[in-house]
Amino acid sequence: MVKTKSITEHKEDYTPPIKYTYDRTFVAGELRSMISILDEHEDICSKASLFKYKPYSSSKFYHWRSKFSTNVRIHEYLKKIDEIIESRLVERGLAGKAIPMTIFLLKNYYNYTDQYQTKVDSTISFKVNRGTKVIEAVVKPK
Repeated sequence: MVKTKSITEHKEDYTPPIKYTYDRTFVAGELRSMISILDEHEDICSKASLFKYKPYSSSKFYHWRSKFSTNVRIHEYLKKIDEIIESRLVERGLAGKAIPMTIFLLKNYYNYTDQYQTKVDSTISFKVNRGTKVIEAVVKPK
């Protein structure tokens, strides 16, 4: 991590804010360490839980994704972290834990859809008057 100060013209008593910049090497190292943390801690099932071991927030993950979108190595690390977390959520859901999250993942990532089956189980009987005749009918669904 490199500290740089913004260069702008201000009054003499103004202290410019410190801006942190991250280079590719630093980000790649951080992502490798996150993968190691995921390997060590099987209970981590979200990016927020993963970033509690880091001195910065989980928003950096999305910042790095956009900033280093053309870097193949960083993109692969980000993808691996996503896949590990996603597979853990699905496994937890299949084990009977976090079922709503599993349904959400299945619908959004695997094109799962809810199927509604309705079964009509009633019969309809009616009478029809035809002059002096009364016709009784029973209709059953197929």
